[in-house]
Amino acid sequence: MKIPFCIQAVVVLAALTLAGCAHTARISSNLDFGSRPPDLTVITLKVKNQDMRATTPLLIDVSLQLRRGQDWGKPASVIHPAAFVLNKQEEQILRSTVKLRGEAIRATVSVKEQETGKTVSTEQFEKVLSGT
Repeated sequence: MKIPFCIQAVVVLAALTLAGCAHTARISSNLDFGSRPPDLTVITLKVKNQDMRATTPLLIDVSLQLRRGQDWGKPASVIHPAAFVLNKQEEQILRSTVKLRGEAIRATVSVKEQETGKTVSTEQFEKVLSGT
């Protein structure tokens, strides 16, 4: 059975159209560390959608490592909200307050698409803690 050329063309065009729409979201993120006595650190993550369309549901994870001496400790997740969608140009602000004792902090921010597991972005931030 031979499929008519017009049906083949429609299938190919539909596949190309769908493939063109499926691109990874453009997300910007900024992590800020604030301190509050005694030994408390406020971690603020700002995530903004740079696209002119809504994102797919995003999974965000912020994990921290503390440095004592020359050794970095085990990473611990401090911000891990349920997946959410960012509308066009929308910004979401997430905060967490943690008690930290160490010389420096290394934070890793990872953003993934919930539906596919595809990594949208991974960034690392470091800060030297004062008073230690």
